[in-house]
Amino acid sequence: MNRRHGRISAKLLSLLLMVICVFALAGCESTSIDKSSYKTAKKQAEVYQEASAMEDWAIDMIAYLNAVPDEQIRSDAEAAISIADYTNKNYPVDPNGIEIHTVEMYNSWIKTRQDLGQLKSIDNMSITEGTDTSTLCVITVDATYELRKCTFEFTINTSNEIEGAAINPAFTLGEKMSKAGMNTLIGLGFVFIVLIFISWVISLLKHVNRFGQKKAPEAAAPAPVIEEQQEEEEDLTDDTELVAVIAAAIAAAEGTAEPNDLVVRSIKKIRRRS
Repeated sequence: MNRRHGRISAKLLSLLLMVICVFALAGCESTSIDKSSYKTAKKQAEVYQEASAMEDWAIDMIAYLNAVPDEQIRSDAEAAISIADYTNKNYPVDPNGIEIHTVEMYNSWIKTRQDLGQLKSIDNMSITEGTDTSTLCVITVDATYELRKCTFEFTINTSNEIEGAAINPAFTLGEKMSKAGMNTLIGLGFVFIVLIFISWVISLLKHVNRFGQKKAPEAAAPAPVIEEQQEEEEDLTDDTELVAVIAAAIAAAEGTAEPNDLVVRSIKKIRRRS
């Protein structure tokens, strides 16, 4: 019995030590600082502290875009004139002056302006902390214009600079379908124009060899055939009368008294024809 109780006591002691170790380890982990929680808390405090000034910046920025003509906006951007220079106020956004993303926002506004008309009212505004480490907050503004409503989304990074800006007009379904159809027609028209041009180029390829070939020289006229006179010979040795006459003529020419002394071996008559 004593041995059995001793074994049980040893097991209980081991279990108790394990429980103590677990709680000790948990206590050690709870004493470490959570860096992500620290960064989130700091970001929230900064956004809360600057929320009012950021809202003023957003309102003044939208008012500036609505009131200033496009040419003046371009001129201000090219001259690096910020909204703070225009209103003579200090804002937490773009503290070092106009940034490249602000210029991109101006270009987006100039393209979108004709779809909105004049500003009528700013309906709602909210500021939310950024979800990633490089984003401080996102300022969302709902505004009403003459033609339609529009939502602005300004993304501010941890350096208090504009990281991005989205201008989203609220188009109706019919307007979206109309724009999609127009874009489709333009795309198809461009494709057909290119195909027609390619077909025309291909049709010209058959004429390429003609330009490269030299003109073949004309065939020379055949030289006139000069018919040589053909001579036909006829053996007349058997003609005794002709032999006697020829022998007498030769004897007279040679001064020979007797023509019989001459021997005529062959007499040939030549016929000429052209």
